[in-house]
Amino acid sequence: MNTTKTIKRHHKQFNKLNKLNKLNKLNNQKGFLAVVGIVIGVVLIAFAAMVLFLTLLVSSGTKKKSLDQDVGAKVTNNDTNNDPTNNDTNNIPTDNTTNQPYKPDEEQDLSTGYLVCVSLPGISANRTPALDVRVARRYLAVKQELDALGIPTVRFTWAFRTNCQQINIVPSGRNPKAKPGTSPHEAGRALDVVGLDPSSGAFRKNDWFTIVKVFQNHGWQWLAKKDPPHMHIDASQAGELSNLIWIQKAQADYKRGGPKGGCRGPECGS
Repeated sequence: MNTTKTIKRHHKQFNKLNKLNKLNKLNNQKGFLAVVGIVIGVVLIAFAAMVLFLTLLVSSGTKKKSLDQDVGAKVTNNDTNNDPTNNDTNNIPTDNTTNQPYKPDEEQDLSTGYLVCVSLPGISANRTPALDVRVARRYLAVKQELDALGIPTVRFTWAFRTNCQQINIVPSGRNPKAKPGTSPHEAGRALDVVGLDPSSGAFRKNDWFTIVKVFQNHGWQWLAKKDPPHMHIDASQAGELSNLIWIQKAQADYKRGGPKGGCRGPECGS
């Protein structure tokens, strides 16, 4: 009898152990499947993120190429009396090349910044109607949009200035004068627009507002009441380390004979 009871007890214990063993195996299988599911999920998310990144990258490159093609070509001739005489004005380069020699002993990278002639109504030959090539592209984009909107011809008083011109310039009205060697005009990255003071009455209110907004939409900074005519491009927008370095490049380009294209005025012209 005792032997029979012992056998039955052992049999029950064996069955319990067997059930526990099966339960552990089942739990292990579920855990493994959960881990596999997580890994697969992470892989799918990473793959989707990579596809999205590549799509955005390709889209961004396509848009940039399209903008360069649309912006960098023709300037409509609105003021022939003050325009440069060379056709280079109507063919501002869209790449970063130049036929000017590079001199390693001078702090100027001609592959990224140099002056080009631009048709700027109101600016006489004495004042060298020119801009940095990257800024010129942005101006042409503005002009193209304003022309499409039917806005009257926008006129200017200054674009690029030599250091000598900056020294000699006389402030008009409340417009401030930057210290020579610090003005955005000396880098070829600024324009003074006629009539951007709302009180001047040069434009209808709606046209005045549209002109300011279109410039701003293309990256131009407006100084508003501080200096109403003034529009400029920040150094960081053109990949320049600072305004002072940019000025050095533009002034060195002028000293070399730039800008090419027939619009180069006298160093101290006014």
